[in-house]
Amino acid sequence: MSEAETTEKKELFVAVDIGSYSLKFAFVQQNDEGRFVLRTLAQLVIPKYETKIDPDQRELMSKEDVKQYCLKELRQMLTTKLTELLYDNEIQTKQAITFASNREITIRCLEVPVQTDKNKYPEIIKIEANKQMPFSMTNAIFGHTILDSINHDGEEWKQVMVAALQKDTIEYINANLKGGALICDGILTLPQSLELALATQMQPYSEEGKKVAIIHCGDSATAVMIYKNNKLQFFRDVNMGGATITEAIFEGGEVDGEKVKPATYEEATALKHRLGIIPPDDAENLKGIEKFAAEKIFETVEKIFQHIQLSVSFYISQANETSVDLIILSGGSAGMINFKDFIEESLEIPVELAKPFNNLQIGEIKYSKSQKETDAPELAPVLGTALYSSEKTEIINFLDILNPGRKDKKQTVSIGSISSKFGKKFSFSGASLPNFSLEFNEFNARVIVSVIATILAVLLLIPVININKQLTKVKA
Repeated sequence: MSEAETTEKKELFVAVDIGSYSLKFAFVQQNDEGRFVLRTLAQLVIPKYETKIDPDQRELMSKEDVKQYCLKELRQMLTTKLTELLYDNEIQTKQAITFASNREITIRCLEVPVQTDKNKYPEIIKIEANKQMPFSMTNAIFGHTILDSINHDGEEWKQVMVAALQKDTIEYINANLKGGALICDGILTLPQSLELALATQMQPYSEEGKKVAIIHCGDSATAVMIYKNNKLQFFRDVNMGGATITEAIFEGGEVDGEKVKPATYEEATALKHRLGIIPPDDAENLKGIEKFAAEKIFETVEKIFQHIQLSVSFYISQANETSVDLIILSGGSAGMINFKDFIEESLEIPVELAKPFNNLQIGEIKYSKSQKETDAPELAPVLGTALYSSEKTEIINFLDILNPGRKDKKQTVSIGSISSKFGKKFSFSGASLPNFSLEFNEFNARVIVSVIATILAVLLLIPVININKQLTKVKA
């Protein structure tokens, strides 16, 4: 099937990515042919609240005070913007799916011996993962997915991706969403969100031992993921990203004997995007703040690149490979001027920008065509999250792991295919009735209970009404 077609209707939810740089929001539905159609797409920059604090007031505040102030401002913004996005786009669902990345989650790729009893896999995988996790699993939710089978000296092993999410992340995400009256219905991983988004782009590299590296250049971190035959082989997080570049510019410094500093964090961000990566020789032709910014951008990007190069080299060495066939760049910094060329020339590997829209049919979204193409790499994770379906059991959803029985609560009774205005389907099965399906989620359950209660109340009132009528007749 092409363009993310499926025979199963996906659940209705909005995909939300609340990053350190921006809020990204996507809503995808399926048409009658089963193709995924993008109905809503938005990206809103989140102000750097810390830089908005008055310097005199800042001196009187502790680190915790600053943190709480920024969190309060963020959640006020989210309450307003999420409410507006739902209302303006006439989105009825209150379910939201997001993904975890950076410090919230730890991801590893490992191998375990094949087990004759499949029920033993979870325990064996967890024991092996415990050896590699940098923190105790006591306060984490652990998930895994078996990727592929491999052969070591005639013995069969399983390749596994494991992920551990800090439990307090769930509370944090719920608090961010509740202002917009949204309920978190799923937390995925960054790699699997990107796999969903870039499935079409990665398809030509799905066999014959071909290898693809996805480098996600986020705001606070850079993730390096390497795939062989479209199966994840290697994952590494680097705690440097777009914000590292911006902060280096914003701190200010000296250039040609002159002290320079951007007036605001927004100015530093604008300089980063306007200049991009300029070779040192060319930067000599610039002056003042632009020359300083160009030097800081190149210096910081070189540091990030060194980590990327070390990660790729480590994988090649450990896996006894020669190189990778393609690099795909995603994330906000991927779109920086000359960044793609810098990576391609430095690693001598073909590089493409992420193309998540290849996997979707575009509806009438309020997003300009030119801006959509420019922003495509940084929109990849949220668009991949929007393509999630609980039917895809290989996808790790931490809320399903935390509450293993909740899937069973979504019962389906089977009478035709009638959709309510909320987009949900109702279903009963009857010999003479059209096939119709009703999916029970929390919202639908409450509505149904309310309707049943109203009907029962009316039925109970009927005898009272009849008695009153009889008494009226007797009195007459």
